[in-house]
Amino acid sequence: VALVDLAKGTLVNPSQVGASPLLSAGQVLVPLQLKPGQLPSIGVTPGQQVLLVATPVDTAAASAGALADPIQATVAESGEPDAATAVTVVDVRVPQDVGASLARMAASGNVTVVVLPPGAPR
Repeated sequence: VALVDLAKGTLVNPSQVGASPLLSAGQVLVPLQLKPGQLPSIGVTPGQQVLLVATPVDTAAASAGALADPIQATVAESGEPDAATAVTVVDVRVPQDVGASLARMAASGNVTVVVLPPGAPR
């Protein structure tokens, strides 16, 4: 990514380009430890748009409508499944105002990843 304005026809110096920032203003990065069945078997890739859906164990809370709204996110990175536990760690970028809520969902293991089609509205 260009770190400065580049004039057409000029030579580019390595100091003028760099990696894209991981987060932009107003975003946070949240790690998700996902077991098989909580994400598609084909996995996810950086840049994919996903919907994170709360999947509580407490069926009474689910039937009472106490579920959190789904959270739209962008996959930042996805690791390989752990050989011993089959858990896959997926880092997602979300708006800062939903980061804490997503972290609570993730900590309890009650989140499922739904992959959105390319070009889905943000």
